[in-house]
Amino acid sequence: MAFWDAHHGIVVGSPVGDNPKQGPTAITLDGGNTWQDGPVLPQPLTRVVVVGVNTAWATASCGAPCRPKLLRTMNGGMTWEDLGSEASLVSFVDPIHGWGTTRGGIGGDGERLFETRDGGVAWKKSGPVCGGAWPELAGLRFVDARHGWIVCSGEGVGTMGPSATYETVNGGASWHLRSSVTLGEVPIRVGRPPSGPVMGAFFLPSRRGWVWQGRSGTETSRDGGGTWSQAPPGKPEDVFVDPMWFVDDRVGFALVFADGATQLWTTADGGATWKAVHRW
Repeated sequence: MAFWDAHHGIVVGSPVGDNPKQGPTAITLDGGNTWQDGPVLPQPLTRVVVVGVNTAWATASCGAPCRPKLLRTMNGGMTWEDLGSEASLVSFVDPIHGWGTTRGGIGGDGERLFETRDGGVAWKKSGPVCGGAWPELAGLRFVDARHGWIVCSGEGVGTMGPSATYETVNGGASWHLRSSVTLGEVPIRVGRPPSGPVMGAFFLPSRRGWVWQGRSGTETSRDGGGTWSQAPPGKPEDVFVDPMWFVDDRVGFALVFADGATQLWTTADGGATWKAVHRW
């Protein structure tokens, strides 16, 4: 789920079942109150990101020997093209410039970050990411060509998990650790990290950030990832969120599972309060 502005958004997913083979899409023109079915794509879809007024990328998921696709639309979800590359996480700052990674690396080159300057067709190595106590890249978000964040995660226990938040101000050439925690008899902490296990992250140019953590709820940061604290809409063991998207510092959206139903919630005050606008 992602939104171009406060009214226009898109959602992607996969059918319920043991072996889904398609990826339904839908768009909204009224802030998520109503949705119109879009094309059904040839692989189950896991994530979508947007830039500008009508460009979006969707990442697919499928088991071997299937190769997951990176798909792009440039007309608001009406038609899609296969870019011929693989990615499980991508972030774009305009229709051509973005970053991405995938388990095993794009093209099987390990856990590295890659950069594209042609909209996701060709990728070049940008640098290693994650590793050690937090080997999985859970969140990737760039807000302009130089400024971005990654959030790394690892295997957790219950509502706790290791994590590390890094920030770059030079387009991914180097990364500064903002907060982290390792699990063990004597946990090692830097800053005030999220409780984890982190499943995804979103940041704004103002350095405001959010992470969603499954059973552990949602947390927010106001200092670029150095200090995290519990915040709605997620609530540990009760309200489950995946993903979140903000169009500015006040208006945001969250895909929520609560009260036995998948719902779209929205905020108009920077995440302080939320209301449901649609149920599936």
